[in-house]
Amino acid sequence: MDLFEPLDPEELKRFKKNALKAKKFLIDSVKDHLVSVISKLKTSREMFKHLEEIYEINNISRTLTLRKQLLQVKMCKGDSVMYFFMKISELKDQLNTTGSEVVDKDIVMVVLNGLPDSWDSFIQSISGRVEFPSFDHLGSACIQEESRLAAREMHKGSHGGD
Repeated sequence: MDLFEPLDPEELKRFKKNALKAKKFLIDSVKDHLVSVISKLKTSREMFKHLEEIYEINNISRTLTLRKQLLQVKMCKGDSVMYFFMKISELKDQLNTTGSEVVDKDIVMVVLNGLPDSWDSFIQSISGRVEFPSFDHLGSACIQEESRLAAREMHKGSHGGD
């Protein structure tokens, strides 16, 4: 007998019918490889608790993987600043969906660590500030720096590399 089973015969009948529906719903809702795992359990409550435990473990693993990816993200040659920031924003959003809070200052550090060596003077100017910019403000500053670097390259090209 389940602790939550009612004593009244009519309510007990309805309870058992709903309990079977709940078990069927859970079995129909999970991926095939989990059906054999949860179908052995007696109550929908046990099934749900077991699924919850499985997905909590997966959530921790997913969070660790996303954090590692975020720390390793680099702006590759040929990437635009917008693309680089979009990759970081996507990882940040995915981390937020796992319930893992991402602090703005940490994201700014990820950006600065992910910029190419040719951006060293820009990185030093940002790092030398008393207060770090927000992720959004850093994005604007990076777009301006990308334009400045592109203009400098065009100027070099038109003057024969002076």
